[in-house]
Formats: sequence, C-alpha cells, structure tokens
Amino acid sequence: MTKQHWLRSWLPALAWAVLIWLFSTDAFSAAHTSRIIEPLLLWLLPGAGMRVVHLAHFFIRKAAHFTEYFVFCLLLYRGLRG
Repeated sequence: MTKQHWLRSWLPALAWAVLIWLFSTDAFSAAHTSRIIEPLLLWLLPGAGMRVVHLAHFFIRKAAHFTEYFVFCLLLYRGLRG
C-alpha cells in the first residue's frame, strides 16, 4: 500500500476523529448548545413548555452523538477496506 493510497483511505477517518475531539470540548457542552438549540425549539414549537424544550434538546444531543459515531464507524470501515 502506497503512502498516497493509505492517506486516501484513512484521512477522512482521522479528520473525523479530530472533529469528534473538538466537539468533546466545553464549547459544545449542553450548557453552551442550549443557548442556540433551545431558543430555536421555542421558535419552532411556540406552545411547548420548557420541560418539553429541555427534553427535545436532550434527544437532539443524543441523536447527534449517535450520528457522529455512526459516521466515524463508516469512515473506519472505509479505511479498513482501503
């Protein structure tokens, strides 16, 4: 396997791992993302109470975690197949 082929196979997974690492910082904590997501949810669901908004925020964050690790899994599989 040439160096260029290895990079083409593994660079997306490595870049995604760096992105996950950046998303793991305090800047993307629930306290910080709530400043953006909760007002958006209140705008989209004007009749919803704060309990519903907090619960929706929780599930949005969990779905984001699932999605980011699912994409990482696909990229690792791509690297292994390369």
